[in-house]
Amino acid sequence: MSLTKATYSLINGAPVNVLDYGAVGDGVANDTAAIQAAINAGAVSGAIVYFPAGTYKVTTLTLPQQGSGIELMGTSFCGLTDLTNAVYKGSVILSTEATGNILSCDGGVNVANRGIRISKLGFRVSTSGYAIYLKGAPEGSALRDISIYNVNATGGSAVGLEDCWSGMGVENIHCKAFAKGSGKYGLNIFNSQTAGSYSTNNCGFNGFDYGIKLGLFTYAIKLITTNAESCNYGLWAEDGTSFEADTCHFEFNVFNAIRLKATQTASIQKCTFYNNATDATATADIYINGLTPTPSYNNNVAIENCVNFGLTTGKTFIYVEFSPYSSGVICNNVVTTVLGGSTTGLNIQGTAPENWTVVDNSFGICPTPYTPTSGFKSFSTSFAGYTGIRFASTHVAAADVNTLDDYEEGTWTPVLGGDGGAPTGQVYSTQQGHYQKIGNRVYFSFYVVLTTEGTITGQAAILGFPFTISGTTGTGYGAISEFQNLGLSVVQLSIRPDHTSDKFYFQALTAAAVSTSLVSGSTLATNTTEIRGGGMYVTA
Repeated sequence: MSLTKATYSLINGAPVNVLDYGAVGDGVANDTAAIQAAINAGAVSGAIVYFPAGTYKVTTLTLPQQGSGIELMGTSFCGLTDLTNAVYKGSVILSTEATGNILSCDGGVNVANRGIRISKLGFRVSTSGYAIYLKGAPEGSALRDISIYNVNATGGSAVGLEDCWSGMGVENIHCKAFAKGSGKYGLNIFNSQTAGSYSTNNCGFNGFDYGIKLGLFTYAIKLITTNAESCNYGLWAEDGTSFEADTCHFEFNVFNAIRLKATQTASIQKCTFYNNATDATATADIYINGLTPTPSYNNNVAIENCVNFGLTTGKTFIYVEFSPYSSGVICNNVVTTVLGGSTTGLNIQGTAPENWTVVDNSFGICPTPYTPTSGFKSFSTSFAGYTGIRFASTHVAAADVNTLDDYEEGTWTPVLGGDGGAPTGQVYSTQQGHYQKIGNRVYFSFYVVLTTEGTITGQAAILGFPFTISGTTGTGYGAISEFQNLGLSVVQLSIRPDHTSDKFYFQALTAAAVSTSLVSGSTLATNTTEIRGGGMYVTA
């Protein structure tokens, strides 16, 4: 009995060659039936279905349900540039179908498919659907060394993976779309039940509505050296997904490079960004959704060791929309170049920025390094090119009594005046003041030397303090360490805060007195009075 090449291959476990089943591979003949026959035969024993170099014109192909594994393999894949220019090299699948998925499998209710592998193929398709769509292909399934160009005029997708977990790998896949369309994906990963374990390595997605979308019930996803460019959204993660993006690159994405909406444990590290959020309505490169329209929790977000070397004019690098519904760490990130003015390194909105720890970032090149609505947890932070503990420039007190929510230090201008207001005609040779604000405590010092007393009205006081004095009595103190050339004889001079105004009153003790008393400003001061002192008060 003589054996056909196809039968011989199946009996001996050799690859199933699509040419042996009647495929031509000339880009003209319709090879659908021949290739489908080869796939059906290979699925029986889990054989490799081999595509020699050629251009295989098809309508749609289906991977049948099977449990033994199947692999579709070409000789080498055609690069995106050649696919774009309709120059076909290596093994190419060519389809002009306007709808549907070109190469697909459906694992059905029982998720019966196992070990589906596709490698070394190029795809030029015209569909509004997917070039490759796999459903229920767990346990070591893989896509490797594939390029896809979807030329659909209104937008089409490249790869869809539904319920493909347990170590699904996507490696060296490069996909491009002629038009972004709406709801079109470079890589769309989602599940109908809780599952995970996907990885991508050395992949690129160009020109889609979503470069990469991580959807419902997808966990333990790792994106490595994967790029998304010229998409509306480079990476969109939602519906409780957890993922890690490591050493990825995002550029020219119209709205956001990365958008997080209801994620769990999102890690973005060692990624680079250039000229994203280019649309006039776009907000930020990394946009963390907190509340649209109902609470969308983004827990355990870590953005670390990332570099933006081209932040678009008027945009924010990292934007947290509503902090009460999110938490995480923003650490050791840097903006090295801004492409115009009005950029912001970090903006945390909402009433609970303390959910975020912000550490050692360098956003000082941005006109606005950061814009929190109140203080987030921050240590050794270098937003403006310096290190140390950094707090919000506009203080909003934290409700937690164990939280240090503000720090500031600087100078102020002390005035030797009275409770009648600032003096007139007064001249100083020395007028120095320093302060340090820790929480709501203000520690101050001052030194004044008059050369012209001027006109002082009312009780003598020090005026000009940098923060409002609390209206509560007993929340401040002061001391005079040195005085010279006063207008009256005293054995002790001190100051105390006035809790109804922004001044410290002088109190004098004379030799005959048993307690200190207020003294008028005109009596205390002379043209050569010199006073040095300091103290503390609680600000309102």
